[in-house]
Amino acid sequence: MGRAGPKPTDNALGNTMAWSAHRLRQYAHSVYGPGFMIGSLTDMAQKALVNGFHADSALFMRNLADMFKKQEYLKSDLKELVAYLENTMQNNRQFAMNGVEQERLSGGLGEQGSKLNASTNLIGRGMDSLTNSVSVWSAMQWWNTRGKITALNAMQHHLVKDIGDYEAVLAKATAGDLKAQKLIAKYGSFNLDQENMALIKRMIDKHPPVNNKGVFELDWHRWHEEGPDGDQAVKVLQAAMMRNANQAITTPGIGDKPLFMSSPIWGTMFQFQTFGFVSVPRTIVPAIQRGMNFKDTELLLYMGYVSALGSAVLVAKDLIRDGEIKERTGTEWAYDIFDRSGLTAYLSQPLAATVATVASLTGIPMSTGRYGDAPISGLLGGPALGIADRAASALKDTAAGDFDKASVNLS
Repeated sequence: MGRAGPKPTDNALGNTMAWSAHRLRQYAHSVYGPGFMIGSLTDMAQKALVNGFHADSALFMRNLADMFKKQEYLKSDLKELVAYLENTMQNNRQFAMNGVEQERLSGGLGEQGSKLNASTNLIGRGMDSLTNSVSVWSAMQWWNTRGKITALNAMQHHLVKDIGDYEAVLAKATAGDLKAQKLIAKYGSFNLDQENMALIKRMIDKHPPVNNKGVFELDWHRWHEEGPDGDQAVKVLQAAMMRNANQAITTPGIGDKPLFMSSPIWGTMFQFQTFGFVSVPRTIVPAIQRGMNFKDTELLLYMGYVSALGSAVLVAKDLIRDGEIKERTGTEWAYDIFDRSGLTAYLSQPLAATVATVASLTGIPMSTGRYGDAPISGLLGGPALGIADRAASALKDTAAGDFDKASVNLS
């Protein structure tokens, strides 16, 4: 039986571009990946917006610790769901965010058995291994799984508390109660409508949740005992929880990235801007809608919380890079905090590229935010090109005997 799909030689130029761009993105990920953990501190604000400001409270943290220490949690429904989210298909959050998902194309170029295929296959396997290693070394896999577990712990706990009087909440929402409407909209965003909530409630009534030190756990594997209804309830709940986890710890799904980012060139140019594109429909727009439609004061709390976390990220990055906190004007502090909080979304890099281009053309020194020291090649062509530019400059400086400048270019 023949292999389905095009042969590796059917579109040699396209395959070569796609393969090369993917390996460049993997290399950029290996260079910058170890620092992603600090920038991800702002995830806690997104989790608070989706699941409440106590999602990271001591109550849920104790439950999280139990999941990784106690024998009875080895086959936890929640742990298995999060493991599926982070370790299968295209769901790994760090890979999806940074454009280094495992490719469906063959690992090498050229005809199978050729020297080109063997060498590029070897390079590809090495880069895949490096990418996976960086995901572990950077602690991002640890951070993402723990973040999603605490988010889902909070979700199932509140679901148990809310579902008991859901019919009453529906009646209040119909009567115009904004608080009730907000709750209905919240569960509706996870595709838990009245019918699905009623189905889950029947399962909860038949299989009461386990109260683990104040946290309600559904243990939904028991629902399968109820036949087709139980199977459907598990399917509905798991789908809702996956949506919740990927909103709380922002993870792009199919259709979340702009179509142009599927291009090897554009995907490489905007490699680390995925969060900016995804955060607009996942965070910024829903937050504004909540504030406008439900007069939700939690929006103001979220803005304060994410700004505080953005400030912590900014200071930490300064200390790691320079050993001291950088001097800034009030305007620069405001912009940098806003940027590190993720609120500039996908405008951050284009704005920095515009400012750098104007500065280059006019000779007037100016820069903006965290990209102030980045080479213009990296701002216009993506981080991988920026790394290549710095490396070329370092080689040139080394050849000229200027080792101090070469070390700066490599740092």
